[in-house]
Amino acid sequence: MSDFDTKRDGVRCEIIETGEVFNSLQACADRLGVSARWLNRVSQGKGLYSVHGYHIKRSDIKPSVNRGGRPGVKVRCVETGEVYNSITSCAEAIGGTPSRIHDIIHGSKYRHTHHGLHFEIYKK
Repeated sequence: MSDFDTKRDGVRCEIIETGEVFNSLQACADRLGVSARWLNRVSQGKGLYSVHGYHIKRSDIKPSVNRGGRPGVKVRCVETGEVYNSITSCAEAIGGTPSRIHDIIHGSKYRHTHHGLHFEIYKK
């Protein structure tokens, strides 16, 4: 056991760059000279990615497979009849801008077409 191991068995964690394994977040925080709270936020991926350049991996948190956000709004091109899974995928397919397609489908009084196409929210 290293000098930084604590007597308690907490959340096991590892410094990815060095391969050092600790029996608690507090022990790892002591090794890096930071607060356990900061280290905990980094290890959970809450807006912070590293502690003094080190990345921390916890043994109790499994990486999430689904990194996607909420489901997109399905959009239909009136002229072609093609249905897209989201405003962004529609914009990529036509080489357009998502914000302009959003304005069209939500009834902007200044915008009715984008790249000469009309769009609407697709409802099954």
